[in-house]
Amino acid sequence: GYAFYCWVYAAAGSMAERQDQVQSLAFPLSLPIVFGYIMALTTVGSGSPSAFFKVLAYLPPTAPFAMPVLVGFGAVSWWEFAASAALSVLCTVGVARLAAGIYRSAILRTGRRVRLREVVSASAR
Repeated sequence: GYAFYCWVYAAAGSMAERQDQVQSLAFPLSLPIVFGYIMALTTVGSGSPSAFFKVLAYLPPTAPFAMPVLVGFGAVSWWEFAASAALSVLCTVGVARLAAGIYRSAILRTGRRVRLREVVSASAR
């Protein structure tokens, strides 16, 4: 989970021209973290995980919060934990490749604001 968010924030940070733009880029990225944390706390408080919470355990942005709760409840088997971990690793590698492409193309475009569509299309090549 940590590596996933490191790469996501690195990609967003490379798109900022000035320091004051970083806050506006960081806020939307923190929403899945807050959502996953709140869902984990409410699930621990309720004592039983819902089907929606079990789905969150497989999504890489919320898996670091949801899967440990399910393991603590004993609600997942070893292969479900392994599948969630493998999916998180694969998505982290994908985000790392995308972030590297975004950094590469954003660093070369100086003088004007870089649009997300331009950067993603340039990094896909």
